[in-house]
Amino acid sequence: MLLSWDRPSIMRSLVVLALLLGPFAKIPTSAEDKPPAAPGRDTGKGPADTAVDRLLAKLKEQNAGQDLFKDSWCRTLKEIVDLGPDAVPGLIRELDATDDNMMLRSLGFTLRAIGDKRAVPALIRAIPKTLLPPGSDMGLRAEDPELAAFAQKYDLDKEHQGMEYGFGRPVREICGALELLTGQDLGEDDLVHVMLEGSPSQQQLRRRLYRRVTDQWAEWWNQNGKGLVGDKHFAAVQLPPSEDEEDIPPPSPDSRFKTDGAGGHRGWFLESVASPKAEYVFYDFDIGRVGPLPPKWRNLERDEIAKRQDEIAFWAVREGFDLMGTEYETQGGEKIYALRSLGMHVWELAPERWKTAFNDETLKELQEQGRPVGKFLLHQTGKGEEVAPRERGTFLFITRHGTPGILYVGVEILDDTLKPGGVIMGDTELDAIGFRKGRRFGYDPLMPIGP
Repeated sequence: MLLSWDRPSIMRSLVVLALLLGPFAKIPTSAEDKPPAAPGRDTGKGPADTAVDRLLAKLKEQNAGQDLFKDSWCRTLKEIVDLGPDAVPGLIRELDATDDNMMLRSLGFTLRAIGDKRAVPALIRAIPKTLLPPGSDMGLRAEDPELAAFAQKYDLDKEHQGMEYGFGRPVREICGALELLTGQDLGEDDLVHVMLEGSPSQQQLRRRLYRRVTDQWAEWWNQNGKGLVGDKHFAAVQLPPSEDEEDIPPPSPDSRFKTDGAGGHRGWFLESVASPKAEYVFYDFDIGRVGPLPPKWRNLERDEIAKRQDEIAFWAVREGFDLMGTEYETQGGEKIYALRSLGMHVWELAPERWKTAFNDETLKELQEQGRPVGKFLLHQTGKGEEVAPRERGTFLFITRHGTPGILYVGVEILDDTLKPGGVIMGDTELDAIGFRKGRRFGYDPLMPIGP
């Protein structure tokens, strides 16, 4: 049984890697110019500092213990927020020091709730640390009505049921705080589905994406922050220099590969590019990004968008996407939701390879087992170029960057009445009910065996 939410579910687990940022690059010597001290330094703390430090120590214990997500834990978050702006310097010190998953979530939540723009530089510095192994946004429930009202007021959910509230992954809580405090959207949406997993070359691409978004935020704040905060110590981000990392090549095709035993990526779908309001149109297998139809095409009529599909596909290739949701028109004029390859090499494998384990196989061996396919990823009947566009299919793909994987193209979603929290039973890719109309798919990365 799989629990669904308003973004496609992803069940994955791999290597843990976090980028730890230093607190402040330079500490001036005069008392007037001294910024908030790094953790562990004698700061001459006042009552507010002492109070927030005490509550943060309590929160750390709760994050690691039996009280996690209970009302007592939520009450600690509220007590921190109730300290108001006086708590911000202490929260900044903790944010610069920690790389703990739950603490990053908690600090994003509390700083967003307090609403003090002095937190923006530290939140920007924290973005690279939110690239973490696969995890989930949490749907929580308070027993105390006062705590439920508090949590619902400051969480990222647009709608609530009863006493339920949301508590997102670090990337959502930290970036959600940045958006609220600045009113800006500087590419953080690209990070939501990107997690620390895959081959070494994929992980490098993901780190670079997070750093690129961090740099965009830092540049914007360094230009505008002085006019938004009255304290000059918070007018610059002071990012550490970016590491000059050599490119890691993708796995060699001669390597022997296996699929990850953690269950792969399930529950994805793409909407048709011809739908102007579509939010899930493009997918990037190298990094894990999902993208909508760009604004410059959104105001066009559906038929006009359909005429420009090749132009849109060319743009998507330049942006690094590998897959596009579209529609396939049969000889009888019927339109069927389909997936289109964007510059990938793709072979259809035998139907019996649907969601089976792949172990100790080379890409050459897999290619010899399959049949090359064109731009539409549709099941081939074996009779010439005849296709069965509604049937499921199993495909080997290799992206332009060299990332290999196994793609499972499922059924059309024709019934979009599924609501957040709805349950999908059985094989997700074969369920025709979803949040939006389109074509279902799942995939397994092919991981090299050995060094």
